[in-house]
Amino acid sequence: MRDCQELIDMLIKQKADGKLVGASGATPSIVMASINGFLQEGATCFPLTCFQCTIPKASDYDVVVHDNVVTSQGIGSALVFVIMLVELLYDSDSADRVALSMLVDRSKYRYFRSSFDQKVHMGGHIKLDSLAIQQSNITKPLMPCIMYMPKDENFLSAHQNILRKQIEFFAAIQEDIDNFYANRRKYICIGQVGIRCRHCAAVPYTKPIKGAMYFPASLCSIYQAGQNMLSDHFGDKCKHIDPQLKTQLVE
Repeated sequence: MRDCQELIDMLIKQKADGKLVGASGATPSIVMASINGFLQEGATCFPLTCFQCTIPKASDYDVVVHDNVVTSQGIGSALVFVIMLVELLYDSDSADRVALSMLVDRSKYRYFRSSFDQKVHMGGHIKLDSLAIQQSNITKPLMPCIMYMPKDENFLSAHQNILRKQIEFFAAIQEDIDNFYANRRKYICIGQVGIRCRHCAAVPYTKPIKGAMYFPASLCSIYQAGQNMLSDHFGDKCKHIDPQLKTQLVE
């Protein structure tokens, strides 16, 4: 596969067109890593040093999604790999339903969620993207959605852009209220918009994790809430963030 130029050209075009590319096992390290710059944002592969050393930002997660490229460690993570593809092509709810019907507990796996700007084709030719639903002349926010937007690169520091890629907006449900700090519950209602760590949001609640969730009182408070998350949460409290991303944030 690595030596097939026709395949390599197809992979390059697929990624350049903003479409998904997936690989598992040794393939990310042998095939994809042979293409200059293809995996520069990070990936995972079969966990042998000889494979991992070919990937610039190799991760030990079961599944990693970066820059439209979905990679997995191998047979043992195949189910969570394909369910992640369902999430990217459709949405998280669909992926959770598929996982439930297949008796797959996604919380047992370690995966790095995507910043991939997915397009979902729904009934009536309505296109749903990761930020908003456009129907008639009304735009409704779709939650959760990542805080980072590509145009931020023109206005914010590299540090702020990395931080914002780890944070998402979300609308509170009863479970969020029940698991938030008790002395703040009276200020939170169902549907209230907050910000939270994308990595901790991917695993079920057990107990509140310090600094993983904030409900800013105003738009002006969002920046400071993000800074608080950086110091109170990403520094040492977050157990689900990719170690290399954590190092980047701390540095």
